[in-house]
Parts: sequence; C-alpha cells; structure tokens
Amino acid sequence: MLAVLERPEVQSAVAPLVLSLLAGWGLFRWAPRYAGWAVVLGFVTTALLVNGLEFVPLTGARKIMLVVVLAAVAGIVLDRVQAPGQRRAALLGLMLVAYFWIAYRVLANTQGVALGLAIAGGVLYLAWLVLALDRMRENSAAALAVSLALAMGTSIISILGASALLGQLSAGLAAGAGALWLLTWRYSDFRFNLDLGLAVALGTGLLGLGAVLFAQLPWHALAVLALAPLVSLLPGVCRLPGWQQRVAYLLAALIVAGSAVAWVWSTLEDSSGLY
Repeated sequence: MLAVLERPEVQSAVAPLVLSLLAGWGLFRWAPRYAGWAVVLGFVTTALLVNGLEFVPLTGARKIMLVVVLAAVAGIVLDRVQAPGQRRAALLGLMLVAYFWIAYRVLANTQGVALGLAIAGGVLYLAWLVLALDRMRENSAAALAVSLALAMGTSIISILGASALLGQLSAGLAAGAGALWLLTWRYSDFRFNLDLGLAVALGTGLLGLGAVLFAQLPWHALAVLALAPLVSLLPGVCRLPGWQQRVAYLLAALIVAGSAVAWVWSTLEDSSGLY
C-alpha cells in the first residue's frame, strides 16, 4: 500500500482527486460556502505525499505550500471586505509579500536586465492572476474553468521546464479543481469565493514563477498562460444553459493552456534538437 502512495501519478492525480471529491461532496452538503476548500485539500494531499511534514530547510517549494494554505485562510477574511479598492489593495499587498518572500534569494543573485524582468514580470503575472480571479467571482463557471486550466497548464509546463516537484504540486491543485468542476454538475449553485480564488492565483502563479526562477521554464510560457482569464469575456457564453456554459469555458481555457504547453514543447525541441 505504501509503495502505491509513492507513485507520482497517485500522489499528483489519483489521491488528491479522490479526497477532493469526497471532501467536496461533504462540503456542498453541510458547508457549501467552503466548498472551494476541496481544491485546497487536493493540493495539501499532494504536498503531504510528496514532501511529508518536513519544512526544514524552508525551500522555495515548501514556502509555496504554506502560502497556498495561508492564502485560502486570508481569502475568507478578505471576502467580507465590501469596498473593492480596499480588498484589491490588500490582495496586492499579500501577493507582493508572498512573491518576495519566496524569490528573494534568487533575486539577490540576479543582476541587470534579468533582475528587472524577474521583478517586473513576476509581480505583473501574479497581480494579473489575483485581480482577474477576484473579478471573476461573479462568474463562477468561468472562474472555476480558468482555475482548472491554469493548474493543468502550470503542471505540464513546469515538468517540461525541468521541475518535477513544482509540476506535481500544480497537478494536485488541478486534481482538486477537476474534482470541484465535476461536483458542480450535481451542485450547480456553486459560488466561487475569494478563499479559492486567492489560493489558486497565488498557487499557480508562484509555482509557474518557481519553474522560471528555480528551473528552466522560459518566461513566454507564462505570458501565454496569462491569457486564460480572458475566456470569461467570450461573448454569448454567459447566456448558455448551465452545463453548456461550464463546458464552453473549460474548453476555451484549456485551449489557452494547451497553447502554452505547445509553445514550451516547441522551444525545447528547437533548443535540444529532439524530435
């Protein structure tokens, strides 16, 4: 049994998917406000199976694990802030603290144009994801579809960028989001709240940036993946029946994520001569 839990596909897909489905079912029945925590549970499941309970030394990947959980907790508090300006200022403040806490060692050893790109690119990417998912809270079908596509895309491009650990953690997020997406076919009144939005935005954003800063992922992969939230603007989709709306948003978001993966793959082929 323990040997099975050491298999990457179990750690990153099967276990988080099953536990997220069970947790999501229970949350939808007894605490629907917190149904989004099924996604966080999927991530935590993968993190525990991959990393265990060891957090010393506190590496970049381990910091991201902590940030995702803390972001979900902070999201519960910020979800109650009615003033949009105050809420977004708090979101951006948390985002900046999280990014520089995780990346400061890399940034300290980077100079010139590379340093400017790492700071500006990282901050802009995270800010875009955080604010986009905050704005999409009124369109839960689009927000959940984008969350799933971001997590799946980040997982694959991280693995291609030579970071299996970050790819596995992103896959745990994707498994949790996939479980929640499946459950919304039964519980169509799902509401995308800020606890889920902030956890997904910081989780996928920091994992993707980690693959750039700590591994070999090219920046342009994140530039393509950042287009995923724009699927919420597709004309006419919001007027479709519930199931058609969920499918349309997910397919559109997956096309964007697939484009990022294809671009990274082609870049690796060109640079390595692989076919």
